[in-house]
Amino acid sequence: MTFHDGQELDVTVTGVAPVGSQVGVDGEIGFIDQVKHPSWWDEEAAPPRVGDRLHVVVLDASREPPRFSALQSDIDGARGIRRVLDDSAGQLQIYSVEDRSAEAAVCVARCVGGVVRLGQRFGAAPVTDGAEAARPGLVLDRIIRYDSDMDFIEPPHGATVRLSGDGVDLLKRGVILTAAAE
Repeated sequence: MTFHDGQELDVTVTGVAPVGSQVGVDGEIGFIDQVKHPSWWDEEAAPPRVGDRLHVVVLDASREPPRFSALQSDIDGARGIRRVLDDSAGQLQIYSVEDRSAEAAVCVARCVGGVVRLGQRFGAAPVTDGAEAARPGLVLDRIIRYDSDMDFIEPPHGATVRLSGDGVDLLKRGVILTAAAE
């Protein structure tokens, strides 16, 4: 299982130490620092015990093991960030075009706004002052990050992407594509 910052999970406590709790989910291990468990802040909350089931949010997926939080304030905060990202139009900035045919292009790109999702449609040309937005002619067919296929990327992350459809010939370094309204 690959963890993502802001992801919500249900985990089981597998070990308890004075500094926090080891937890497991789908055969993977994570860690909850003691200050990220409600018992640290509320003396009426029971301390974690092996076998407890907890609802958590991923705080830092890059750590080994990944760090989680069982605090409701952290879970609510992550939900708020996801809502803002989901409500924003996805924007993808082209860094380089690695391969191009008449029908598709493989590019190194970076998400610079919103959430860019697999299957989204993008205008085939950037909008300039006074110009109308281009018809959504490009489709995001594939997102590869760290040698794994992904369903989405959010700022400031980059990935290798495959775009297909009308307008692949317009893709070049610096072009920012904005996802068409759903």
